[in-house]
Amino acid sequence: MDFDLADALRSSYSESMGFDAECSLSGAKGGPEMELHLGLSFELEVLQQRQGGMRQVAHLVIAMHRMKHTFQKSDSIHTPLGMECTDEQLCSIIMDNLVEECVMERVQEPEGAMAKKAEGTFKRMDSPEQCTLRDHYQKSVVHYPETMVLQAVTLQGGNNHLRARFNLSMYDINMDSSTIHAKPVVLGIASSNFNLSCSMQTDSTTPILQLELCSEDQLKTISAQGDTVRFLFYKTTQGISLTTFESAKYPGWFISTSLEQRKPVEMCQKEDVRNINFSVKN
Repeated sequence: MDFDLADALRSSYSESMGFDAECSLSGAKGGPEMELHLGLSFELEVLQQRQGGMRQVAHLVIAMHRMKHTFQKSDSIHTPLGMECTDEQLCSIIMDNLVEECVMERVQEPEGAMAKKAEGTFKRMDSPEQCTLRDHYQKSVVHYPETMVLQAVTLQGGNNHLRARFNLSMYDINMDSSTIHAKPVVLGIASSNFNLSCSMQTDSTTPILQLELCSEDQLKTISAQGDTVRFLFYKTTQGISLTTFESAKYPGWFISTSLEQRKPVEMCQKEDVRNINFSVKN
């Protein structure tokens, strides 16, 4: 297959500089061979080692075109046309006419604190701490006992008593601490046996957040492979107050609030348009 390498350059370049290039592609095993006639008897052999090799060939053409322009100049740095270059001068010309290519690869970040489900047994540590939760937009998590639903609401005036108070129980786990980068916790409604859980319905692909009745004794120890792991969340805090709660049973799913008022607190993934950051107030 024969083609004119001048096509790799803008037509104005080819015409104004009088560019004359020929490329002969052979079917030889060594790859395409290229001869560039720039008035200076350059001969190059390009070995095509991977796909996309013609892009590198085009880059060489452009570089050689620039070098032709450089050789036609006469200044204090480059040797005048018609005179032999020293190795240092030729190296300087080549370095001045490099064609650089930057390739950026997308690196996918981990979805959450755990890349996979943990293995082992979680054991409750000290007595739970009471706290309240507010999302990034200062909406408070409110508990309505009559509906057993948590909502995010902006409270004003004397309505602060409506905030849900949680028992935040910390857990330890008998596994390599280097595989876990968050604190395992259970969130329960204060003065009750209702705890937040994350589970999946049979006909659904989205985990749901709900309040379930479960006694403290049942949650003294939690097996990572057991049924009660649905009550466990990984608490991760960045900076001073940006805290997330990721499901231990379903890694990559977080407790979240809607951007709108009085909407249920639900599970979501990071790419969803919801808020997953909370401030925890003791």
